[in-house]
Amino acid sequence: MVLEHPVRVGQVDGRIDIACFDRNGRVALAVEVKAPQVRLDQSVADQVAKYDLALGCPWLMISNGLQNAVWRRAEDGVCRPHRAWPVSCG
Repeated sequence: MVLEHPVRVGQVDGRIDIACFDRNGRVALAVEVKAPQVRLDQSVADQVAKYDLALGCPWLMISNGLQNAVWRRAEDGVCRPHRAWPVSCG
């Protein structure tokens, strides 16, 4: 697991906040983290989805520490919401 993992999307360089790797060294989980007061809206989801264009990882997550949203890539290659992951704290 690393913080601030570099990601290149087309001509643009970015950084995913947290990257967890599988045993083959590929990103298995990409996490975009926001401050607790930041609402997890479509723009935050779009940010992690943009990085996934370069990563193609099986799990995506956004979190503000209070709420989480998680997506899992299905066998057909499409990321779908994964409801089994805890979505809020407390």
